[in-house]
Amino acid sequence: METTQCQHCWKSRADKVTLFRCSGCQIALYCSKECQKASWPSHKATCKLNSSRQAAMANQDQSNKLKKLRSYCTKHRPAFTEFGLSALDLAQDPTRCTRDFLLITVMPVPDETRSEKAFFASGAEVVSFDFFGKERGDELRNQLKSYEQEAKRIGGISCILVVVCDIVSSVQNICPVGFNDDIYQMETGRSWQLPLLQKLNSGIVH
Repeated sequence: METTQCQHCWKSRADKVTLFRCSGCQIALYCSKECQKASWPSHKATCKLNSSRQAAMANQDQSNKLKKLRSYCTKHRPAFTEFGLSALDLAQDPTRCTRDFLLITVMPVPDETRSEKAFFASGAEVVSFDFFGKERGDELRNQLKSYEQEAKRIGGISCILVVVCDIVSSVQNICPVGFNDDIYQMETGRSWQLPLLQKLNSGIVH
Protein backbone atom coordinates (compact mmCIF):
# COMPACT_ATOMS: atom_id res chain seq x y z
CA MET A 1 0.00 0.00 0.00
CA GLU A 2 1.22 3.50 -0.83
CA THR A 3 0.27 4.77 2.63
CA THR A 4 2.43 2.23 4.52
CA GLN A 5 4.95 4.24 6.51
CA CYS A 6 8.43 4.03 7.99
CA GLN A 7 7.93 3.61 11.72
CA HIS A 8 10.48 6.31 12.55
CA CYS A 9 10.31 9.16 10.04
CA TRP A 10 6.79 8.30 8.78
CA LYS A 11 7.75 8.54 5.12
CA SER A 12 5.58 6.30 2.95
CA ARG A 13 5.87 4.53 -0.36
CA ALA A 14 4.03 7.52 -1.78
CA ASP A 15 7.19 9.48 -0.97
CA LYS A 16 9.12 7.12 -3.28
CA VAL A 17 10.97 5.34 -0.47
CA THR A 18 11.57 1.59 -0.25
CA LEU A 19 10.52 0.04 3.04
CA PHE A 20 12.08 -3.06 4.56
CA ARG A 21 11.07 -5.14 7.55
CA CYS A 22 12.88 -5.39 10.87
CA SER A 23 14.95 -8.58 10.71
CA GLY A 24 13.96 -9.43 14.27
CA CYS A 25 10.18 -9.31 14.33
CA GLN A 26 9.51 -9.12 10.58
CA ILE A 27 6.73 -6.62 11.31
CA ALA A 28 8.12 -3.09 11.80
CA LEU A 29 8.95 -1.22 8.58
CA TYR A 30 11.80 1.24 7.99
CA CYS A 31 13.05 3.22 5.04
CA SER A 32 16.73 3.08 6.02
CA LYS A 33 19.23 1.53 8.43
CA GLU A 34 19.54 4.93 10.05
CA CYS A 35 15.82 5.07 10.85
CA GLN A 36 15.89 1.51 12.16
CA LYS A 37 18.84 2.31 14.44
CA ALA A 38 17.24 5.53 15.69
CA SER A 39 13.98 3.69 16.40
CA TRP A 40 15.57 0.78 18.23
CA PRO A 41 15.31 2.14 21.83
CA SER A 42 11.53 2.43 21.51
CA HIS A 43 11.08 -0.63 19.27
CA LYS A 44 13.25 -3.02 21.29
CA ALA A 45 10.55 -4.22 23.71
CA THR A 46 7.93 -4.58 20.99
CA CYS A 47 10.39 -6.41 18.74
CA LYS A 48 11.17 -8.95 21.48
CA LEU A 49 7.48 -9.49 22.23
CA ASN A 50 6.54 -9.94 18.56
CA SER A 51 9.46 -12.30 17.99
CA SER A 52 8.44 -14.42 20.99
CA ARG A 53 4.84 -14.61 19.77
CA GLN A 54 5.93 -15.68 16.29
CA ALA A 55 8.24 -18.35 17.74
CA ALA A 56 5.41 -19.66 19.92
CA MET A 57 3.08 -19.77 16.91
CA ALA A 58 5.72 -21.61 14.88
CA ASN A 59 6.24 -24.14 17.69
CA GLN A 60 2.48 -24.63 18.01
CA ASP A 61 2.21 -25.12 14.26
CA GLN A 62 4.94 -27.78 14.33
CA SER A 63 3.27 -29.41 17.32
CA ASN A 64 -0.04 -29.61 15.45
CA LYS A 65 1.68 -31.09 12.40
CA LEU A 66 3.40 -33.73 14.55
CA LYS A 67 0.10 -34.59 16.23
CA LYS A 68 -1.52 -35.04 12.82
CA LEU A 69 1.37 -37.23 11.63
CA ARG A 70 1.23 -39.37 14.76
CA SER A 71 -2.50 -39.98 14.26
CA TYR A 72 -1.77 -41.07 10.69
CA CYS A 73 0.97 -43.44 11.87
CA THR A 74 -1.26 -44.94 14.56
CA LYS A 75 -3.88 -45.75 11.94
CA HIS A 76 -1.33 -47.40 9.65
CA ARG A 77 0.68 -49.34 12.23
CA PRO A 78 -0.66 -52.68 10.89
CA ALA A 79 0.81 -51.85 7.46
CA PHE A 80 4.12 -50.78 9.00
CA THR A 81 4.27 -54.14 10.78
CA GLU A 82 3.20 -56.21 7.78
CA PHE A 83 5.63 -54.69 5.30
CA GLY A 84 8.35 -53.26 7.53
CA LEU A 85 9.66 -56.66 8.58
CA SER A 86 9.77 -57.77 4.93
CA ALA A 87 11.52 -54.56 3.92
CA LEU A 88 14.48 -55.30 6.18
CA ASP A 89 14.31 -59.03 5.27
CA LEU A 90 15.02 -59.97 8.88
CA ALA A 91 14.56 -63.68 8.21
CA GLN A 92 17.90 -63.52 6.40
CA ASP A 93 19.63 -61.25 8.95
CA PRO A 94 17.82 -60.28 12.19
CA THR A 95 20.69 -57.94 13.12
CA ARG A 96 19.97 -55.67 10.18
CA CYS A 97 17.58 -53.70 12.40
CA THR A 98 20.64 -52.35 14.24
CA ARG A 99 22.02 -50.80 11.04
CA ASP A 100 19.05 -49.85 8.87
CA PHE A 101 15.51 -48.53 9.22
CA LEU A 102 12.48 -48.12 6.99
CA LEU A 103 11.95 -44.52 5.85
CA ILE A 104 8.50 -43.57 4.54
CA THR A 105 8.11 -40.11 3.03
CA VAL A 106 4.70 -38.47 2.98
CA MET A 107 3.06 -35.20 1.97
CA PRO A 108 -0.01 -33.66 3.67
CA VAL A 109 -3.33 -33.87 1.84
CA PRO A 110 -5.10 -30.48 2.15
CA ASP A 111 -8.55 -30.45 3.76
CA GLU A 112 -8.55 -34.20 4.44
CA THR A 113 -10.35 -34.94 7.72
CA ARG A 114 -9.69 -38.68 7.96
CA SER A 115 -6.46 -39.40 9.86
CA GLU A 116 -5.60 -42.41 7.72
CA LYS A 117 -5.75 -40.33 4.53
CA ALA A 118 -4.27 -37.10 5.90
CA PHE A 119 -1.01 -37.79 4.05
CA PHE A 120 0.00 -39.16 0.66
CA ALA A 121 2.85 -41.67 0.87
CA SER A 122 5.31 -40.74 -1.88
CA GLY A 123 8.14 -43.15 -1.16
CA ALA A 124 9.47 -45.98 0.99
CA GLU A 125 13.05 -47.20 1.25
CA VAL A 126 15.46 -48.91 3.60
CA VAL A 127 18.29 -46.59 4.63
CA SER A 128 21.17 -46.65 7.11
CA PHE A 129 20.95 -45.10 10.56
CA ASP A 130 23.30 -42.34 9.40
CA PHE A 131 21.02 -41.30 6.53
CA PHE A 132 20.19 -38.03 8.32
CA GLY A 133 23.77 -37.59 9.62
CA LYS A 134 25.76 -39.24 12.39
CA GLU A 135 24.21 -37.21 15.22
CA ARG A 136 20.69 -38.16 14.19
CA GLY A 137 21.90 -41.71 13.58
CA ASP A 138 23.19 -41.97 17.14
CA GLU A 139 19.83 -40.73 18.42
CA LEU A 140 18.05 -43.45 16.47
CA ARG A 141 20.44 -46.12 17.77
CA ASN A 142 19.79 -45.05 21.35
CA GLN A 143 16.04 -45.12 20.74
CA LEU A 144 16.33 -48.58 19.23
CA LYS A 145 18.12 -49.84 22.36
CA SER A 146 15.28 -48.54 24.51
CA TYR A 147 12.63 -50.13 22.31
CA GLU A 148 14.63 -53.37 22.18
CA GLN A 149 14.64 -53.61 25.96
CA GLU A 150 10.86 -53.26 26.00
CA ALA A 151 10.51 -55.90 23.26
CA LYS A 152 12.65 -58.38 25.21
CA ARG A 153 10.69 -57.65 28.39
CA ILE A 154 7.54 -59.01 26.74
CA GLY A 155 9.28 -62.00 25.15
CA GLY A 156 10.38 -60.59 21.81
CA ILE A 157 13.79 -60.41 20.16
CA SER A 158 14.10 -56.79 19.12
CA CYS A 159 12.34 -54.27 16.88
CA ILE A 160 12.76 -52.26 13.70
CA LEU A 161 12.32 -48.53 13.39
CA VAL A 162 9.88 -47.09 10.88
CA VAL A 163 10.50 -43.36 10.42
CA VAL A 164 7.69 -41.44 8.72
CA CYS A 165 8.79 -38.04 7.42
CA ASP A 166 6.56 -35.23 6.19
CA ILE A 167 8.77 -33.84 3.42
CA VAL A 168 6.87 -30.54 3.38
CA SER A 169 7.36 -29.58 7.04
CA SER A 170 10.27 -31.99 7.83
CA VAL A 171 8.30 -33.27 10.83
CA GLN A 172 9.16 -36.90 11.63
CA ASN A 173 7.56 -39.64 13.70
CA ILE A 174 9.26 -42.86 14.79
CA CYS A 175 7.21 -46.06 14.94
CA PRO A 176 8.93 -49.09 16.51
CA VAL A 177 7.77 -52.50 15.28
CA GLY A 178 8.71 -55.43 17.51
CA PHE A 179 9.38 -58.96 16.34
CA ASN A 180 9.93 -62.38 17.93
CA ASP A 181 11.38 -65.70 16.73
CA ASP A 182 8.51 -66.08 14.26
CA ILE A 183 10.63 -63.85 12.04
CA TYR A 184 12.64 -66.90 10.96
CA GLN A 185 9.52 -68.40 9.38
CA MET A 186 8.84 -65.38 7.16
CA GLU A 187 9.11 -65.58 3.40
CA THR A 188 12.32 -63.97 2.16
CA GLY A 189 12.66 -61.69 -0.84
CA ARG A 190 8.99 -60.71 -0.65
CA SER A 191 7.86 -57.66 -2.65
CA TRP A 192 6.96 -54.92 -0.17
CA GLN A 193 7.52 -51.38 -1.47
CA LEU A 194 4.65 -50.97 -3.95
CA PRO A 195 2.12 -52.96 -1.86
CA LEU A 196 2.99 -50.81 1.18
CA LEU A 197 2.47 -47.54 -0.69
CA GLN A 198 -0.76 -48.79 -2.23
CA LYS A 199 -2.15 -49.78 1.16
CA LEU A 200 -1.17 -46.49 2.79
CA ASN A 201 -2.68 -44.41 0.00
CA SER A 202 -5.87 -46.45 -0.18
CA GLY A 203 -6.68 -45.53 3.40
CA ILE A 204 -7.05 -49.19 4.38
CA VAL A 205 -6.05 -49.61 8.02
CA HIS A 206 -6.85 -53.25 8.77
